[in-house]
Amino acid sequence: MVSLIGRSSYLFARKRLSTGLPVFDRFLSPGLPAAGLIEIYGVEGLGKTALALQIAGAVFKAGGYVILQDIENALDGDRICHLWGITEGEFESQFAEETIDDGRIFVRHCQSLEDSIISSEERFSWIRASLSPTAQIVVVEDSVAAAMPNLQQNWNYGDSSQKGMQANAWTDSLRKLNPTLVKEGICWININHEKDKMAMGLMRGGHSTPGGRALKFFYGVRLRMQKMREYLKVSDTTVGEVVGVTIMKHKWAPSHRSIKLPFVYRHGLRPDHVAFALLYKAKKIKGAKTGIDGRGPGTLVMDLSGKAKEIKFDSWGDLYLKIGPSIEKYIEKVGLSL
Repeated sequence: MVSLIGRSSYLFARKRLSTGLPVFDRFLSPGLPAAGLIEIYGVEGLGKTALALQIAGAVFKAGGYVILQDIENALDGDRICHLWGITEGEFESQFAEETIDDGRIFVRHCQSLEDSIISSEERFSWIRASLSPTAQIVVVEDSVAAAMPNLQQNWNYGDSSQKGMQANAWTDSLRKLNPTLVKEGICWININHEKDKMAMGLMRGGHSTPGGRALKFFYGVRLRMQKMREYLKVSDTTVGEVVGVTIMKHKWAPSHRSIKLPFVYRHGLRPDHVAFALLYKAKKIKGAKTGIDGRGPGTLVMDLSGKAKEIKFDSWGDLYLKIGPSIEKYIEKVGLSL
């Protein structure tokens, strides 16, 4: 069956999605697609979930709807509130128990791939029908590696007939799901793990991701996160590390470009910590009486125009709300990077 496109505007009206991190948005220019499939993958402990939640938080703050599919049963409400900069009460008030009318945050504990993909596809039509056509919806799937088909969950150890079942199931599911996402204007973010390639029982170099080789062809954007073995220190205390993000695939922008982002422990990739870490690294913040993790209250000396100025603050989040636009404008103008 072939669907004819009657208007050329369809080809030029693709919406873009903000990550909530101005530095990262400029790097991804023209940005992430607001509809379709995105993959964030890498080894453990890099902040893949933190980055996906940061993107979801930006959509939520802009009035959009968030569906968190927790297959690993590892999501934490306190962490989400901290990353999004909201209180527990605000989160509870927007938590949707059953229908879209209850709130703008759905959390689903999926036990299998069928629960994750197939049941979601059935819900998308009525979810979209209940909302404004311009309302943004983002789905975060954590993770592809943990989403196993029902049949494979009940297999017997040593049964070779079950090999490849997860890859085949994911391929079949995304072949059906991808057109639905584009049609309904839904952004689906898959978090995936990176593993070493094996051949004849030996590591042969390179890397691959669970879900099968065909999975990558369905993604509009693939982001690989890597350890850079660089750390953020205050005095002798390590408060964070630098992670690299490489665009492995981007259908609407040049690929194979990389950026370094500061990942502050306990705070993730919040925009205020990313901005202040860049200034701290460039020595534009001096004499701070608080660490780079921004635990206030405290004071710092900031020099963005050749004239040092002492600033008092309760936390970096509050300070960023006040002077964030001017800081981001300076970072963009000077081109600060790690």
